[in-house]
Amino acid sequence: MEAGLAAAEVLAASSEKILAAYVKAPDCEAVRETVRRETANLVSALKDIRRIVGKLRCSELEELERLREENEDLRSRNRKLLLELRDALGVNSALKEEAGDAAMEKAQTGRPAEKLRRPRGAPKGHRGNTRAIPDKWDEKIEIPAPSVCECGCGQIIESGESDMKYIEDIPPVSRKVTLLEYRRGICAKCGKELRHGEAAGPAVEIGGNLAAHLAMLRQAGLSYRKLSSFCTETLGIPLTPSGTMGVVNRVTDRNIPLYETIGNVLSKQEVLNGDETGWKVRLEQWYVWIFCNPSLVYLLPDKSRSGKVPERILGKDYRGTVVCDFYGGYNFLQNTQRCLVHFTRDIEKEREVLPGSVTLERFEDRVWNFINADQGHTFYEPLCQTQNLNFLIFFQNDSLSVCFPTHIILS
Repeated sequence: MEAGLAAAEVLAASSEKILAAYVKAPDCEAVRETVRRETANLVSALKDIRRIVGKLRCSELEELERLREENEDLRSRNRKLLLELRDALGVNSALKEEAGDAAMEKAQTGRPAEKLRRPRGAPKGHRGNTRAIPDKWDEKIEIPAPSVCECGCGQIIESGESDMKYIEDIPPVSRKVTLLEYRRGICAKCGKELRHGEAAGPAVEIGGNLAAHLAMLRQAGLSYRKLSSFCTETLGIPLTPSGTMGVVNRVTDRNIPLYETIGNVLSKQEVLNGDETGWKVRLEQWYVWIFCNPSLVYLLPDKSRSGKVPERILGKDYRGTVVCDFYGGYNFLQNTQRCLVHFTRDIEKEREVLPGSVTLERFEDRVWNFINADQGHTFYEPLCQTQNLNFLIFFQNDSLSVCFPTHIILS
């Protein structure tokens, strides 16, 4: 079919050339006969092309329909295998009982099934977790032993044993007004009246504690209108939405020097964790970059996600180590510790592509053994060397490195 289409295209092209050449030829019977013959050839070639293209389209549609049916069949088989696997592992057994046989039959046959509602709470048999016991307490209240026994006896003797319970709470939140009386003075030499600079401005201001809490709540996502309602109705401190915004902005202005100081000392940190995420700013797509360690946190919004942003933040010659994911924007750094969680996810994806690969299975086991084991040792060990994989794994100074011939995945 493809050969016929190619021949028809060659014939059509040849006829077009001949017709173009005879356009300016003198009018005679021979020219007219040649034009009629080549026109017929051109029409015939076009019909052949249309016929072949039609057949190709039909065959493509048939192939597409076959692939759709095959895809649906594979999806149905996948659902069946997934249900069988869940049955074997005992997962979602409660869901099966609630869904009934009809819904399970729909899921097995591949037809659209009703969305199964996941039961609330943890699975049956899950061991719950409780809050950690505080390191210290601020107030202790001793509660005497019960005064009456279940048997009706009222003669209770304390055993000396106690049951401890810690109540984590906050003091009652209420309005507190502090009057600051700034005394004035008169210079004994020149007679000028002296006043405190802090006394200037409005007579009533919002205190630092409330301002800090409003700033944190705003950062948590509350609108200025909700913050205004909280102050006015809950705390009894009248504050308009615009007034709330002014308070938050003043907190921001006071902390700009501290923010800039944190940014200036980033380049001196030995280890930093780095990441970036999308962030909407006035309905536009921005990104928030974060660099942090146990001592500091630095956030920077920027329109760009390119590597120029961390290069501008840390400096092109940053000598420390940055713990980050595999995003290429961090490749300019000399020392990176790529996130092992991202790495294990990549291994899982590779295992799905090559489910029978002994090399990948052994590699995954060794990575997890490294993550779970004590990391106080230093050694070098070749991991695997095959025709398609040729890399080494290094355990040194509590860091993991996987080296490929052309680049470093973990360093």
